Amino acid sequence: MLIKIFSLIISISLLSLDFETPFVLGKTLSKEQENPNLYRNEPQKHWSLWRKWDTFPHDQIQLGMSNMDYGGMMDMEYRCFGSVGSENDAKKSQSYWYRLANEIECIGQDDYIQIEVGCWMEEKFRAKMIVKGIILTDS
Repeated sequence: MLIKIFSLIISISLLSLDFETPFVLGKTLSKEQENPNLYRNEPQKHWSLWRKWDTFPHDQIQLGMSNMDYGGMMDMEYRCFGSVGSENDAKKSQSYWYRLANEIECIGQDDYIQIEVGCWMEEKFRAKMIVKGIILTDS
C-alpha cells in the first residue's frame, strides 16, 4: 500500500509540472490555448496546476463519496450550463478543469486527497468547488 501511495504522490508531482510557457507575449491566445494556467491565475502553494477534466485519473481516485460532494458537483454543473444532465457531457470535457492538493490525508484506513474542480469559460472560472477523493489501492 505504501508503494501505491508513493506512486500516486509521484503522479501528483508530475501533474504539477507545466511544460507550457505561462506567458505568451505579443500573441493572441486562440480558444484552444486558453486555460487557467496561462494568465491571471498565479500557481498556488500546495496545489498542482490545472488540468483538463478528461485527463482526471478516475482509475486512481474515486469521487462522489459524500452526498455533499455529489450535490455540489450538480450545483456547479447547473451554475455553469443552466441545467444538469448527460446533455452537458461534451461541454464538461471542454470547460471543466481540476487540480489536486499536494497533501494526502489519512482518515481511518483510507487515504484522501482534495480536488478542486472548476468550470473555465470566457477566460474565468464561472464556478469552482473542492471535493474529497479517496485514493484507490489494490487490496
